Amino acid sequence: MSWDELFRFRGGDAKLSYYEAILNGEERPQLADTYPGLFDLPLAIFRRSFSGGDLVKATEQGHVWSLFFGLVGIFATWRLAALLGGERAGFWALVFLATMPRYYGHMFFNPKDIPFAATYMLALLALAHVLKQLPKFPSWRSVLWVGLTAGLALSTRMAGLLILFYFAILISSFLVGKYFHLLKREREIHFKKLGQDLLAWAKRGALAGAIAYLILLIFWPAGHVNPFSSLSGAVGSAQSFGWSGLVLMDGHLWKAQDLPSYYMIYWLLVALPEHIVVLLALSGIAFLLAFWLTLKNRNAPVSMFFWPRVLLALACVFPLTYMLIKQPVLYDGLRHFLFLLPVFACAAALALEWLLRKISRKRMNAMIQGVLVILSLLLAAEMTALHPYQYIYFNSFSGGLPAALNRDETDYWGVTHREAALWLNEYIEQTDSKGTRPKKVYMSYTPWMLDTYLNKRFEITHKIEEGDFAVAITRMNFHKPLMQFAEILHVVERRNVPLCYIFKIPDDIRFVDASEAPPK
Repeated sequence: MSWDELFRFRGGDAKLSYYEAILNGEERPQLADTYPGLFDLPLAIFRRSFSGGDLVKATEQGHVWSLFFGLVGIFATWRLAALLGGERAGFWALVFLATMPRYYGHMFFNPKDIPFAATYMLALLALAHVLKQLPKFPSWRSVLWVGLTAGLALSTRMAGLLILFYFAILISSFLVGKYFHLLKREREIHFKKLGQDLLAWAKRGALAGAIAYLILLIFWPAGHVNPFSSLSGAVGSAQSFGWSGLVLMDGHLWKAQDLPSYYMIYWLLVALPEHIVVLLALSGIAFLLAFWLTLKNRNAPVSMFFWPRVLLALACVFPLTYMLIKQPVLYDGLRHFLFLLPVFACAAALALEWLLRKISRKRMNAMIQGVLVILSLLLAAEMTALHPYQYIYFNSFSGGLPAALNRDETDYWGVTHREAALWLNEYIEQTDSKGTRPKKVYMSYTPWMLDTYLNKRFEITHKIEEGDFAVAITRMNFHKPLMQFAEILHVVERRNVPLCYIFKIPDDIRFVDASEAPPK
């Protein structure tokens, strides 16, 4: 179980209770959870029917639901790359994302970022289908799909508004380009035709926006009281989330509000596979060259391939640029821009396709793809070695996981607690199989991540003097105070890098100074 899963369970239960109260004609309960609930609400309905109140079963069901969204994200990435660059590009986009450890690892437990990454990519795919129909008006069916997928993205995170923003800015740019082109050619502006175009596009944009917002309201009870002010408030809250913890990055502990401006670039450079980083650099060069040639040939307004590629470039660059300018509170590595990983996989695949088409020799093409096959297999081997913690991957540019020790966050989601609990269960059966007194495990932070998997012979305590054992992950140095006096029984590790410690607490534990005690 990860940090946020229990909160998402509670959020889903609150939304379900809200709708039950409405259906039963009762007074609507107060909603403390203001997150949209595309992930939470269906899961709460399923858990109510099939988990029987068992937290382990509920967690496993949540992981399957998260995996479903992860697979949807891979599917959407495959189809978007195939739409823009052909089936070979689609194949490589699928391979790049499926072997991207940071995405693959999060697929199995992340209840926030993976659902948004998947629905965001679905919405980009729908929008690309609209843009590919230019300069003709897109079919109403394709506009409906944009509204539907944008609504799903909004129903996971308010950042789904980006899809409607892309729609507006790209169509506006298309119309400016189209009429500037006509003005240069015919020396006059066709105001009647311009008015007809603006009205037609306004209708399509309004339809997509209305559908998206109606879908959002289904999964967002917090917006029912005052839909428009609630939306504005939710967007503002997301941009200035008040988390005040410490973030380990580049060998320093930073306050989340005072992160260096290079935070995002740093994490992308150390956490993306090496060949993805190289291909992304190539994609930037290829796009700028194609953009310049298209403008030089003056065919941008009528090119069915130009605007979908501009969409992909915008989806890559705009969120990063926006975050660099706004400097929102960030933490947990690249978690808050995990939704960009499928976009990067797509861009990398299109860069590869561009390179292969530029190189006419079949032997050279085969060699390049052969190298990528080998690199993908090496990545798969590394993911196997990290299993099930693929999300803590660091590339060789940064020195790999061993170099990240004490330099960057590793298991910031706390998913290693399950392995620690299972080890403790086995240990107590081997060393005290007939014991009758419950053993107490000290934890100074959220207990449910460990307690969910401990057997009935254990109890969690927040008082160090009561503990027989202690468990602590390396995040925020939770383990360091315990290392001063407790015996290390076991370490959950990968690549010889410690992730979670299990300690035996001495019977005669005493603290001379309260400041020496582990944090409560």
